[in-house]
Amino acid sequence: MLKAEKDLSTEYEKRGDFVAEMVAGESLISDKNYTLDLEPYKGQFSGMKVLFLVPGFDIDVRYGSKISVDRGHIHPLGAGLLSTILKIAGCEVKLLDLPVEKMTDEDVLDYIEEFQPKFIAVSCWSPTAAKAFSLTNAIKAKTPDIPIVLGGPHPTSFPEVTLRKIKSVDIVV
Repeated sequence: MLKAEKDLSTEYEKRGDFVAEMVAGESLISDKNYTLDLEPYKGQFSGMKVLFLVPGFDIDVRYGSKISVDRGHIHPLGAGLLSTILKIAGCEVKLLDLPVEKMTDEDVLDYIEEFQPKFIAVSCWSPTAAKAFSLTNAIKAKTPDIPIVLGGPHPTSFPEVTLRKIKSVDIVV
């Protein structure tokens, strides 16, 4: 067996272990130092309403295309994980993947009025930053008392600039 084939074989074995962990729903490695114990948080925030928003981006607007293209999609893995943790803690959580739901800003504002969340978390990647910022501006204009948390790779990379320039964002994580 060539070295490249052996390296590839080892990589496939590692991937197989990872898939097995995901299917089992538990870590199969012996080092458990990194586990997250949620037991102390169960029920701590019972009834708190939290809304996660995952804006998309319009490819033809972003790149100046003359062809109408459906919005790009970024799977909301981080927002999904945080939603699950908050649900375990007792929160009532809603996660809206806006391009999948085909929701406009007005639809989101109507949803917020109906759901009445304690705070709103908005996912923000660099390709979705412009949409996330315009959405937070619209939300803050209509509901100034609801704190808006902006999280994801873009605000993590530029936290000070984000807070300084986007006045509708209260917290960056």
